[in-house]
Amino acid sequence: MAVAQRLSLIGPIKDLLDTSAYYALSWWNVLRGRNDRYANSLFKVLLLSNKVNQRGEPKASPRPPSLRSTLGVQFVDFHDSVTRSLNRLDEMAELLRISMLMSPWYYSIMNIYIEMVKKVATGRALAPFLGEVFPLAEELRRAGLDIKTYERREEPIKDLAEVGITSLERAASACEISRVEYDTLILFESFHWFIDPYREVKCLVDRLRRGGKVIVGNTDAAALPSIATVFLWSGNNVFTADMIEDLLPLAGLTRVQRFSKTPYYFSIFERT
Repeated sequence: MAVAQRLSLIGPIKDLLDTSAYYALSWWNVLRGRNDRYANSLFKVLLLSNKVNQRGEPKASPRPPSLRSTLGVQFVDFHDSVTRSLNRLDEMAELLRISMLMSPWYYSIMNIYIEMVKKVATGRALAPFLGEVFPLAEELRRAGLDIKTYERREEPIKDLAEVGITSLERAASACEISRVEYDTLILFESFHWFIDPYREVKCLVDRLRRGGKVIVGNTDAAALPSIATVFLWSGNNVFTADMIEDLLPLAGLTRVQRFSKTPYYFSIFERT
């Protein structure tokens, strides 16, 4: 209930879901028929969220945006900026994701996760691809956590350096990093960057001590197709809450607490 109340600062949950679906389908009206990664990514997310059929035909017409709070208006404004950028996504996709991460409405969501981490994280923590969500990195550093990350791209490394995170390795996946034992895994929007999600998570778990905690926060693509699409335009994967809950136990983790399933998934897992 507490998470739902925090998310409602942007607007009523139903209005939040309707707004996301409205924009995702409006983007599809523009990109449909294009054979590029942006159209294909959007189609994948719309299928996962059950907004279109296999032929790409919309299944419903969601209501136009009706968010009225300050954060809700900012949420709508961000989506409008994406709409204006659809014909130049090669240059804008990355900038749109960064703009989203730095938006006050998105920070209100990220702050839920930050509070979870402060209560649960102990000892040495590993945060995959933290530079891809660099505003979180600054908050974690301020919390005094002993955090290490790994990155495959140069830009996220530079972003991390700017906020004071220097403990990192250059690696394409967790399977390539040093075999050091960690007490906590910090997975915030991490699944978007995994090339091979099961292998990545398995290698992460192999570096987690028995009883170590995994703190998960991730967009539920089935609920918020527009936000999932913005991540996918810069990343490699998109997940629903159900997909995450299917994947993590396969890698040897047990869920010990779930705070919210949708529209944002927040939970704690443990290595058994």
